[in-house]
Amino acid sequence: MIRINLLKPEKKEIPRRDDIHYLAAEETGENKVSTLAALIALFLTIGIIGGGYFMQNSRQNKEERLYKDSQARLSKLENELKLLAEAEKSAQEVAQKIEIINNLKAQQPNAMIMMDKFSLSLPDWIWLTKLTYHQYNLNIEGKAISNNLIVDLINNLGNSGYFTNVQLNSSVRRQESGIDVFDFKINCAFKRPAESQKVI
Repeated sequence: MIRINLLKPEKKEIPRRDDIHYLAAEETGENKVSTLAALIALFLTIGIIGGGYFMQNSRQNKEERLYKDSQARLSKLENELKLLAEAEKSAQEVAQKIEIINNLKAQQPNAMIMMDKFSLSLPDWIWLTKLTYHQYNLNIEGKAISNNLIVDLINNLGNSGYFTNVQLNSSVRRQESGIDVFDFKINCAFKRPAESQKVI
């Protein structure tokens, strides 16, 4: 079967040379505009990033300076606290020494009376090795050639009227240069006489 096209064939318009240059120029202008916009956007982005970086860097530097300043202040305060603690310790030591001196001064008259009465109570053939007196308590250490002499010392102290709670803590027998010797320890309390109580 044969078909015949009776319609007019359409003419394709071929663009003229001038039109081609116009279209090319238009496309080039659009490309220039889009390129310019892209460059502007790029510069703006770089500027924003750079500004943010400098702001962040400035903030970080400021925080570092504040941290260093706070560390310096903290170190200074620690040194001042250390000096204050040392001063308080020194003051406490001085106060303790003053208290000891005052106690010794207060006890000095009684100590003299105590030593006098104690020497009167001490039998012969007893030797003292240590004698401590603190706050009216007397600790006696010595040696004797028999236990009977230690008993005599205890009775003499109790009967003097100046010593109370006389107690024998220990009595140990040993040999010294071929002789029996008894090492003893006695505790007692010194009773202040009425005269010294009135003075204090």
